[in-house]
Formats: sequence, structure tokens, C-alpha cells
Amino acid sequence: QLARAFNAERRVLYLAAARPPKFRRPEIIRGLFREGQIVTLSGSINVGKTPLLKDWAVAVASGRPWCGLPALQRPVVILDFESDDCQFEENLNLILKREGLFDTPLPLHLYLLQGDKNDAGTSDVEELITLPHHAKGRKDRFQWIASVLQKHPNALFIIDPVQMVFNFDKNKSENVVALYTQLRRLKKQFLEATFLLVYNLKK
Repeated sequence: QLARAFNAERRVLYLAAARPPKFRRPEIIRGLFREGQIVTLSGSINVGKTPLLKDWAVAVASGRPWCGLPALQRPVVILDFESDDCQFEENLNLILKREGLFDTPLPLHLYLLQGDKNDAGTSDVEELITLPHHAKGRKDRFQWIASVLQKHPNALFIIDPVQMVFNFDKNKSENVVALYTQLRRLKKQFLEATFLLVYNLKK
């Protein structure tokens, strides 16, 4: 019996060693998140989530290291529902100036709810939030995101905060599971896309 058990265990180890290694998608910022993931950033209002997101966005869009951690360059899409355009651009410009990127074109695609009315991104995101929250409206919201990803299929896609796009009770696990299930279905269309979802928590 011991011999049979030993041989069975040895066979399992052999099969495990014989299988080719599974492909791991590249890290976008080393040690933080990688391609194809759904990432969550949560915290109280005014704790500094949005400035951190902008820092990450510039690092990824430029391919510059973030705090010494290597970053993989790719497009960044930001849906921001809280910052007005002056505050957003001022903070972003300070980061660009600090990194010596002020005059460097970067693949940053901004959709600011409180942006300039002449900015196409502002009108697009205004259209997004006017969609109803019933089943068809929810489907239309995912289709809107898919239309953006069709232009930037390998983007780091940031939604700050996610409750503004998908109006749900974040304290109910079934609502969160439903949202992430739909996002995973969407990710099958865009294997290289990464979602970064921001949650505002009560203090």
C-alpha cells in the first residue's frame, strides 16, 4: 500500500512538472496590479485617492517608474465624476511638471463630468450617467464602456467612483458580485484591459 501511495504521489508530481507553466499576464505597476485584473481602491472621501490615481495614470501612460516600481506603458482612460476641470488639470499638470513630461504627448483619455462643456469627453460622460439604471440601461452602460475599449483595448480603465456609473449598494455582496461578473464577461472581449474601480467609504 505504501508503495502504491508513493507511486501515485510521484505520478502527480511528474504530471505537475510536465505541464507547461501557465501564462501570467504582465504587471502594469510591479507589485500592485497586472494586465487583465479588476482592481479596487477604496477609502474615505478626501483621503487622497484621486491624487494617487493621477500619479498612477501618469506613470502608466508614460511608462515611467512609480516610486521606483517599473511601470508598463499603455493608454489610460479616466472617468472622473468628482473633480472639476480646473482642479483636475492643475493637479495633473503638477505631476507632469515634476516628472518632466509637461510637453510630452501621453495616451491619457479624460472623461470629466465637471469638465469643459466644449470637451467631447465631458459630453460623453454626461450621456453615460443619464442612462437609466434598470436592466437595459445597465446593459447600455457596459456597451458604452465597451465602445471606449474598442478604441483603447489594452487600457488601464479607471472609474472614480464606480458608484456614479453603476448605482448599487456596495454594502450588499450580491450587488458587487453581479457587477464584477459583468465586468469579467466584458474582459473576455478585451483581454489586455485592466479595470481600476474606486469606492468612496463613509468616514
